[in-house]
Amino acid sequence: MKNKVIDLAVSNGELILDCLLENGLLKDIPLLGNVVKVLQLKGDVTNYLFAKKLEAFLSKLNSCNINELEIEIEDKDQLQKIGYDLVFILERVSNIDKSRWIAQAVIGLAERRYSLDMFERLVYVIERFSPTLKKAMDAWYVPRDYSDGRGYVFAYNREHPEELANLGLLTRRYEAKVTKDGKIPVTFEASNLGQQLWYVIENA
Repeated sequence: MKNKVIDLAVSNGELILDCLLENGLLKDIPLLGNVVKVLQLKGDVTNYLFAKKLEAFLSKLNSCNINELEIEIEDKDQLQKIGYDLVFILERVSNIDKSRWIAQAVIGLAERRYSLDMFERLVYVIERFSPTLKKAMDAWYVPRDYSDGRGYVFAYNREHPEELANLGLLTRRYEAKVTKDGKIPVTFEASNLGQQLWYVIENA
């Protein structure tokens, strides 16, 4: 029964793959070529969840209008390396939503929202990101509109900003003073990486 379920998931993924290839989406994107190779090798897809993550990744790409991925010549080797790593990252991510997030990151790169360096940082931070931190991210990244006099309240674990800062998703700002108990006050601010990840999650 398990093998039938796996084959069904892979078959669905291959239908999506055929559509993408027919439209020319994957032909000129070396980053995705490695995912294609893994999906085509049925014998290597032995885990149902991995097959479903690949399917979610390709489905999200199929929902956009990417035609090509233009990068500078000197970046092609870096892109190829990320492509190899991407297959293993998709295998390791903890849930199917993250597969969609990674696909959205690819879409952002194709749309030239950010550099290849930022894309690489996004892919690796998605792998390590705990979805429970999303509520804390909202406190810094949800757009505010105070025109109607409405306020905003965000509730989150006070340890979460530290975790977000450790991932590069918030920036620490230390005050030039020491408190009575010998501590240096710290505040947190939005970071560029955090802004891009928040956009990826919201649009995936």
